[in-house]
Amino acid sequence: VRQAWQGPPAAEVRMLPELLPREALPAIGPDPEDRSIPIGVDELELAPWSWDPNVDPHFVAFGAPECGKSSLVRTFLSGITTRYTPKEAKVLLLDYRRAHLGYIEGDHLLGYAASHDAANELLKGCAEAIRQRVPGPDVTQQQLRDRSWWSGVDLFVVVDDYELVATSLGNPLNQLAPYVSQGLDVGLHIVIARGMGGAGRAAFSDQVIARMKDQVNPGLIMSGTKDEGALLSDVKPSPLPPGRGTLVSRAGKVLVQTAWTPPTTD
Repeated sequence: VRQAWQGPPAAEVRMLPELLPREALPAIGPDPEDRSIPIGVDELELAPWSWDPNVDPHFVAFGAPECGKSSLVRTFLSGITTRYTPKEAKVLLLDYRRAHLGYIEGDHLLGYAASHDAANELLKGCAEAIRQRVPGPDVTQQQLRDRSWWSGVDLFVVVDDYELVATSLGNPLNQLAPYVSQGLDVGLHIVIARGMGGAGRAAFSDQVIARMKDQVNPGLIMSGTKDEGALLSDVKPSPLPPGRGTLVSRAGKVLVQTAWTPPTTD
């Protein structure tokens, strides 16, 4: 058939890579004009997909064990600490499994919590600081446009294994729930990675995740089973290779391969 065909050759079908090293993503650096953080490539164009916290302040990912959630968390941590200087942003990391112990250190790290009590104490102080940034009735329209009624760093609260944080005993992150919808105004960004067990219920009942969904923040549904039902928009989990997921954002839905970021910075 190939020898008899006289027309142009068929276009080569481009596929998502099975493994995408973080180094394959575009290099980034501190840039006040561009805070976007590349986390992977999309299936449609095989082009980088980036999260811009100045447009969508929060991000949530769901996935089964070994799907690549923790690597995604490290990709976010690396991107935040590269895009922002320590004078521009701080990170509060909740890591109950201690999977990222020592991954981020130095002036970017505001606090690290590996237990309920530690997280509760850190987030209590964080919530009080954020509360003082909420615009009052005396804030002008110009100040709202410029976000000039307060000064300080943006705060990134990054949570891995969120199902260990939000339990029947309580959820320390609920202290920030009242400010989720005002993230852009008050410089608050929440990045959550959660397991699939009970994800369908959490997507609607969890105070923080529900508010993130209400604001149409982007999210990623990685490998799982359809038993959990639709988690974001009408997307249900399905078995997928490690690192892969359906990205749901204001622009629609697209399959992406997230970058692999190894556990250490060495």
